[in-house]
Amino acid sequence: ALSDLILRHAGDARQIVELGCGYGYNLFSLHLHRPDLTFKGFDIAQNGIAAGREIAAHFGLSDKISLDRIDLTDATDPNLSAIAGQTAFTYFCIEQIPYDVRKVVENIIAAKPKRVINIEPTTELLDLTHPRDLVSLIYIRSVDYQTQLFSILDQLEREGRIRIIARERMPFAPTINNDGFLYCWEPT
Repeated sequence: ALSDLILRHAGDARQIVELGCGYGYNLFSLHLHRPDLTFKGFDIAQNGIAAGREIAAHFGLSDKISLDRIDLTDATDPNLSAIAGQTAFTYFCIEQIPYDVRKVVENIIAAKPKRVINIEPTTELLDLTHPRDLVSLIYIRSVDYQTQLFSILDQLEREGRIRIIARERMPFAPTINNDGFLYCWEPT
């Protein structure tokens, strides 16, 4: 389901970049659905990157799936340039850095990607008249996840800095307490 969601919003991308890829689980899954594409993953954790590289090498996929380090909170990180002109996505990544959300978004915009797909949990888009969403609200707040990404993206669209292409709730959730929402956008 995640592959279908990402690929539906990736447009004509021949390479897809994941920001916050861990050891590349999503990238390997995407490769199974679209082996004709190449995938590049970035993460801050060296051990995840090393594990992903070993997995790719073991299965002979190093030419299709590569991983490297990035710090999305650091505007001077040299690997930010690798997303210029690319379609990039986050999947439950920005949730981990609640106090630097605006900085991360600004750094991504400055890197000039072609398109960004953010799939993140949030409290901003929950319908608090539904019990499941109340559970999600309590869970997200209890683990101190970000609660402002989509409000920031909406504000940036009003300012004319980005164009939001899609807003939708994921048709699945990784856990009962943690629904994700998708915003697909492009810098203007």
